[in-house]
Amino acid sequence: MIPNVKTFNTEGAEDTEEGAEPIAEEPHEIKVAIIGHPNVGKSTLLNQLTGKDRAIVSPVAGTTRDSIDEVIRYKGRAIRFVDTAGIRRRARHT
Repeated sequence: MIPNVKTFNTEGAEDTEEGAEPIAEEPHEIKVAIIGHPNVGKSTLLNQLTGKDRAIVSPVAGTTRDSIDEVIRYKGRAIRFVDTAGIRRRARHT
């Protein structure tokens, strides 16, 4: 069974469901996405910024397939770093 979660509508107002527990989200959380070409060190950067070995690092391109996020606290503020898969150009179609 899927648990009830707090959701928001397009106007930013909370949609409430009976029995729903609020999601513990930090107010004013800073979100930083790490984007770039494949195999340029995005996962290594995430590991260095967070001080953890959260992302797998490999010389093989395409190791990161899904986004990975990690939250740290810096000077009392929560910062969420998101490691993304490499951005590739669209293939040309004839």
